[in-house]
Amino acid sequence: MSGEAASKDQKQFQATPQRLEQARRKGDVAHSRDATQALMLMCVLAWLSLVLPGAASAFLAWGLALMQNPPMRLLESANGLTHLGWEVGGRLMVILMPLLAMLIAAPAASGLAQQSIVLTMSKLAPDPSHISPASGFKRLFSAQALVEFAKGTIKMSVAFVIVGLVLKGEVEGIISSGELTPGAALSAFSAVILRCLASVVAMAMAVAIIDLLWQRYHWNAKLMMTREEVKQDMRQSEGDQETKTAIRHKQMEKSVQRMKEGVKKSSVLITNPTHFAVALLYDPEKVPLPVVMAKGVDAVALELRKTAREEGIPIIENRPLARLLHAQVELHEPIRKEHFGAVAEVIAYILGLEAEKN
Repeated sequence: MSGEAASKDQKQFQATPQRLEQARRKGDVAHSRDATQALMLMCVLAWLSLVLPGAASAFLAWGLALMQNPPMRLLESANGLTHLGWEVGGRLMVILMPLLAMLIAAPAASGLAQQSIVLTMSKLAPDPSHISPASGFKRLFSAQALVEFAKGTIKMSVAFVIVGLVLKGEVEGIISSGELTPGAALSAFSAVILRCLASVVAMAMAVAIIDLLWQRYHWNAKLMMTREEVKQDMRQSEGDQETKTAIRHKQMEKSVQRMKEGVKKSSVLITNPTHFAVALLYDPEKVPLPVVMAKGVDAVALELRKTAREEGIPIIENRPLARLLHAQVELHEPIRKEHFGAVAEVIAYILGLEAEKN
């Protein structure tokens, strides 16, 4: 027991991003059921106050008109009565559909707002403890289950008290409603019900805010880490970073090697002289225009110049042309029309050097 307490005491550090991500992948996220319930109650209140009055009035008007002047075809056969039943059911479904849609969307909206919707297969994997009577009994009487039961009982009690207080203030109005017309009495009762529900929704929202803060705190506390766990996560993170660095370094080496091979096939290397280097191939028999075979900046440009010297490729310093070709022409693409003049001068110079050698 003391060892377990000591282990808990050692968890003094906040969870690392890696630990939080691992928990999220397993579906272990902070989620407040009270927030979802409060949102669903708000949907019911919105439906009762905004949708139901107009829809109910239209339905009652249709029903009264039907009773005052019923079509004979509906009363002549059983099919007519069946048709009437379907029409009544359809109209009732039209009234209820907005409420059903809101109640279906509310949990998803609550999950998105809490960032607690996670697609994970670990929750769908078979777990023998879910069908074990011993495990079920343990979960049923666990501390968390008892807390939830106590919380639900308290919420129901508070809701009843709130409804009672609201009804107490409306006693005179309810008594006097017996003197009103049926429509006015129904309107008065509806107003009382809406006030009761609005009070319960306000209570549910307050509880949801408190529960949301508690769930966040409880989740963070549960994921607290020991010093050794933090060190292990850091080592893994550094290892991953070293692997990524090694991969990038390998990719850079391959890219530089491809550039060097391009320089070996080129006719000239145009430089900045230190920051940029662009290798051009000019072979009228194979390509109509000079083609960029390799290019690079800084360290890569240095390697390209080194390869050009080793291969005997002419190196021409032309700062503006090197910058333009590097920025505007991709690898293995011919130069553009605006580069013709400057490149032609370079090629003429190269041809002149070759003529002098011959």
